[in-house]
Amino acid sequence: MRKSLSLLFSVALLAASLNAVSSTSALAETSLTTCTDLDSLKTIVLKANQNSCKPLLATAIWRIQQSDSPAHSGTGYAVIRICSSQNPVFTYQYIKKSCPKYQVTTDYWRSITAPTKPLIASTTASGYDGATITLSNTFQATDAPIAFYLVTNMKTGQVNKISPNNAGQLSLSGLNPLTSYIFQIAAVSADGTSLSSATTQEIRTEAVPVVSVTPTVAPLVAPAFTLSSIAETKTVNNAITGYTISSTGGTIASFAISATPAGMSFSTSTGLLTGTPTATQSATAYAITATNASGSATKTFTLTIIALTCADGGVCVVGDRGPGGGIVYYVSASNFTSTGSTCNTACKYLEVAPAGWNNGAVVANDPLLVWSTNTILTTGQDTVMAGTESAFANEKFNWKIGQGFYNTSVMKVAGATSTAQAAVLAYAGGSTAGQWFIPSMNELNELCKYARGQTTGVLTVACASGGILKTGTADDLGGFVAHRYYSSTEGNESYAWGQYFTSICNQNATIKASASAGYVRPVRAF
Repeated sequence: MRKSLSLLFSVALLAASLNAVSSTSALAETSLTTCTDLDSLKTIVLKANQNSCKPLLATAIWRIQQSDSPAHSGTGYAVIRICSSQNPVFTYQYIKKSCPKYQVTTDYWRSITAPTKPLIASTTASGYDGATITLSNTFQATDAPIAFYLVTNMKTGQVNKISPNNAGQLSLSGLNPLTSYIFQIAAVSADGTSLSSATTQEIRTEAVPVVSVTPTVAPLVAPAFTLSSIAETKTVNNAITGYTISSTGGTIASFAISATPAGMSFSTSTGLLTGTPTATQSATAYAITATNASGSATKTFTLTIIALTCADGGVCVVGDRGPGGGIVYYVSASNFTSTGSTCNTACKYLEVAPAGWNNGAVVANDPLLVWSTNTILTTGQDTVMAGTESAFANEKFNWKIGQGFYNTSVMKVAGATSTAQAAVLAYAGGSTAGQWFIPSMNELNELCKYARGQTTGVLTVACASGGILKTGTADDLGGFVAHRYYSSTEGNESYAWGQYFTSICNQNATIKASASAGYVRPVRAF
């Protein structure tokens, strides 16, 4: 690894340096410093106002050759010749083999001392990506100090040039974490390269430190929220699906409410009112408050609880509008059975179709229709009803409600035609299509009492001659005809029971097949 000194300085003395150097004096310097790039072997003279060579350049210090002193030449010495300007204002210095007459010629010399083999005191890892090599000898030749060290990674063969620090230590960087390394070094100066040192002890770099970063937490904003609705009206005994909440501020920790309606509950986590109100109430304001560590916000919600109307499934009285759009004309004290109706065994009310049910097809709206064209066979009502209505006139004290739906369903037998049945079944009645029927005799008796303004509800009381028949159609509450109405109750194979809505109000058997024997008005159980 040692370079040839004679070759080094032969090249240095023959290479012409064109680097100009300014000086305040035209006199030759008693000493000068040169800097050599050991890769290109280019040598320059250090300017007078510079202190040292750049890193990784080899420094050489030269002394002037006195004319009265013996020449320093031969083994162990090196010489250079400097050509400079005679101008006292501006001086330049060139390294040349010989100088022309118009330049000042000055010879310099120095001793040659090769660097010694480095001795390693210790090697330690420096964190996760570095290492430090401490030298036990820091030999510095007087005329050619060490320029840098060649540090060889013995595992990869990679060589790095490293300048020592003031403490004689070599600092390596760019190593890999958790990796083992062994190094060998050699010193390099202007006079050559030393022998390589012994290999260092094996070292291992550390792991990359885990840096714990504490996240920056933004200050908590006070809560803010909106209600999807600020006032609602609900019906008693019906489950509520009410307002929703949208948070527009800081995260809400909890909700509170000023009071809770009867039968309902309030969630402190969601701020919602849920449940089924059990009592009516006028418009009542409730303060809903959202809270977190930074503050609170309050919104007002007004709730009104009303009773259900008859049409909505509430309690009905005679004269109310029923769920099917008709008028309630009968209220039972207890549930009755209407086989085939949607209420089945839990029926409580009868409603009559409004005056406009037949779309004004005839005068006063109620049509005259044929009960059945069959006058030979009975419909079978006696078998089903066990004779409770076949002898209607003899059973006034056993009258009952509930036969009309079934009676209507069997009015035609053996291919007979019933325009009465057809008209009633065709009536849609809003969402209650298929539930309307021709009232049984007992149901028709109650309808007669309603039509004449009499009290309904007591089955053993027959429709009487009192009262005024509701014939008007303007308000849908009447439209009745002062004539005989068909019931769906059969008398025998030829006759069906009917009832006069006139002042006489009597019940009698009416010819089934007659087109003018009776009017028809649908009713419905619920």
